[in-house]
Amino acid sequence: MELILSIFERLQIDYTFFYQFAIATILLFILKSLFFSKLQFVLETRENKTTKLEGFADEMLSESDELSEQFHKEMDRAYLEAQALIHRAKDEVMTRESEKFKAEEKIINEHTETIRNKYAVEVEQKEKEILSKTEILAGELVKKLIQ
Repeated sequence: MELILSIFERLQIDYTFFYQFAIATILLFILKSLFFSKLQFVLETRENKTTKLEGFADEMLSESDELSEQFHKEMDRAYLEAQALIHRAKDEVMTRESEKFKAEEKIINEHTETIRNKYAVEVEQKEKEILSKTEILAGELVKKLIQ
């Protein structure tokens, strides 16, 4: 204890030191409750809003990448479905138009055949007429040659 008292005497510390120490300690606790806790809150909030947001941004970036990939998959699927729908519609139209074409072709062929038969009958009649005239003309020619 003497050692401590001798150190205090060399430093010129008297009994008021303990009062000053008690006042400083009480002031420290008061300032801590009033200011330091608020300062700590502000520093933590600042850190959360700056450095910890970087992790949140990384999460959002990975989520946006996943959504983008999902969007592209859905677009590819929709494109394939649209192409299949177009192909089916095209096939239906081709089938329907082909049937119409065949029906019209059949009607035209029947019409052509009736006209052909009509003209064939006319040609046959004209041929018979001409052949009958040829016999008459041949007979007249023979008469003229004989004469």
